Formats: sequence, structure tokens, C-alpha cells
Amino acid sequence: MSKRDLKIRIRIFNEEILELPTLKLGVLRLVEERILEASGDPIDVLMRISEEESRSRKGSYVEVEVLSPETIYIVGESPRYKWRRKLTFKPEQLLKVGVLRKRNLNENEYIRKFNLNELVWYSIPKDKKVYVFEGIVEPKVDDIVLVVLETAEGRSYLKPVYASKSKKFSQTPQ
Repeated sequence: MSKRDLKIRIRIFNEEILELPTLKLGVLRLVEERILEASGDPIDVLMRISEEESRSRKGSYVEVEVLSPETIYIVGESPRYKWRRKLTFKPEQLLKVGVLRKRNLNENEYIRKFNLNELVWYSIPKDKKVYVFEGIVEPKVDDIVLVVLETAEGRSYLKPVYASKSKKFSQTPQ
């Protein structure tokens, strides 16, 4: 085996809160990205690097991706479990956040088919490059009925969970 058998990408993120006018959103800020090459069993390499990076980066979210000739293996680890709501499948760059408020609906509607132009959109400045993955979505107002996270890879739609009378959000199928 040559040293070029496996390509490894390591990304280190710090957690932070993005404050928007109507909600708080848990995001990840990319603080380091490295590309390495190695040889050996992809899963062994993935687990070894993931454990080493997680130990040396306490308090950070660590994602390790190993590309072998056959497939891609990805592991993400965070020692903190305060944010466990899955917002996207993997860390994705956040471009903008859309909010649909009840006041934008007719009096007798709760939610219906809607046009994305009906949402209030908050763009993320290009110099404030942040990612979403697992995090909090905490409304600052009590009339939000839908939140749309637009990322570089697609959209996630989040709706309020009213059964528990909580202001927290859950993910709806895409």
C-alpha cells in the first residue's frame, strides 16, 4: 500500500449561539481544517484519528472523514451533549434562516402550503461562515410556526413541538 491509499479530512468546530431578531440558533464555527494522507484499514485509521483529535480538542466538535478507493467514512464527536437536536445530516454551511410567523397566516390557518417569499429571511454574512448540524433553535417570540435553514447542501424545515407546550423545535422530514 502506498501512502496515498487514504485521504483524510479533519475539521474542528467550536459551538456558539447565533442571535437573530426572532430566535437563537446553535451553530458551529469552523476553526481548523486539515487534509492528510495515510494507508491502512480505513475504519482503524478513522477511529484512531477521531479519538486522538477528540482528546486533544476538548470542548470542540471534531469531524473526521476518510476517503478510501471504495467509500467515504465519516465520524463526528463532541464531548458536550448540551445540543442534541439534529438540524442537518452532517455539518453544513448555513446561508440563511427563514422564519414563518403566525401573524403572516390568515386568522383560521395554523400552517398551509406557503411560498418561501412569505418567510422573513435572515442572511448569514459571508465573513461569518457558520455551520449547522446539532443545535438549539430557541424562539425569542411565541408566534413562530416554521423555521427553514438554508444550507449550501439544501434546506431543513423545523416546526414547533406544541404537544409539550415547549418553545423548542423538531425536524420535519425533508
